[in-house]
Amino acid sequence: MNIKTQLPSFYRMVPKEELQCAGMVQLLLQFQWTWIGTVTGDYDLGDKFLQTFLPMLSKTNICVALMVKIPIVTYSINVMELWIIWKPLYYSIIRSTIKAFVVNADYKTISCFQWLLYMNSMSEGIPEVALAKVWIMTAHWEFSSGSVHRGLDISVFHGALSFAIHSKKIMEFHKFLQFLQPSSPNGDGFLRIFWEQAFNCLFDDSSETLKSSDICTGEEKLESLPGVFFETRMTGLSYSVYNAVYAIAHALHKVYVLRGKLGEKEDRGRIDLPHLQHWQMHPFLRSISFNNSAGDLVYLNENGELAAGLDIVNWVTFPNQSFSRVKVGTLDPQASPDHELSVKVEAITLAQRI
Repeated sequence: MNIKTQLPSFYRMVPKEELQCAGMVQLLLQFQWTWIGTVTGDYDLGDKFLQTFLPMLSKTNICVALMVKIPIVTYSINVMELWIIWKPLYYSIIRSTIKAFVVNADYKTISCFQWLLYMNSMSEGIPEVALAKVWIMTAHWEFSSGSVHRGLDISVFHGALSFAIHSKKIMEFHKFLQFLQPSSPNGDGFLRIFWEQAFNCLFDDSSETLKSSDICTGEEKLESLPGVFFETRMTGLSYSVYNAVYAIAHALHKVYVLRGKLGEKEDRGRIDLPHLQHWQMHPFLRSISFNNSAGDLVYLNENGELAAGLDIVNWVTFPNQSFSRVKVGTLDPQASPDHELSVKVEAITLAQRI
């Protein structure tokens, strides 16, 4: 899809998928994983990923020995039907000699993937960790996925590597979460729904039908939630939203400053602030450049894309369902071709020696 055709004034606040795919190829070559498998969703997003990724592999000595397409749950297919379809796919993974799998970890795909691994361990008595594969995830990947995955074992993803949208710690964000309550002035309908799902409780006046006898007090602390359900740090995806909001704010500030310089009379008819049109923002957004509160420089290149790279994260899981994300490298598109990928191999923990 050519997004520029549909949205001529499109601004991209996350790196393009082509950069991520190229980085994955470099990572596979660095570890000499040349006999790999792929896991994608059996729908358009999965096909699009393969259309980008496979041609890059064809230029190397990397062979895709197994391509697994995860069926996606829809209204026309239930979980048991999904399991019948999935079972032979699971055995094709566990019985293969392939040790490294590239996973296009968008929400639909990874959500079904986690459930199917769990169903197999329940029905076959085979621990999920017995897979002992190295999962290389795309930047969609986050453990925090939803209440439906609250009780699922995450040990199967011990040692996984993922590309992640670059982010930095925002001190104010953690402070904000510490005082966030559904009854606070910042509260809204969404926050109440999230609160009930997160703490598995119901407010007295709730219209929800959660299977819970616990009453929400509103005094619950987000920090008490397990990391697999809610992280109190700002993730890469949230960091992108954070930068996007501030880009708009800085562009609006430029509009106000310009209007002040030109004066009401000279500027009349060109920029009317109370009735500002979205197309009037483009000249200011195209030239946006600022340092955010974390000290990162945020600017868009000539194609309206955020000039930023990706982090490489190693996921280490623990028996109590907690985990640690360890930054082990970076992918910098601004660097020379030989130095785009930088990885601290000694800092990486894998599911097994490969």
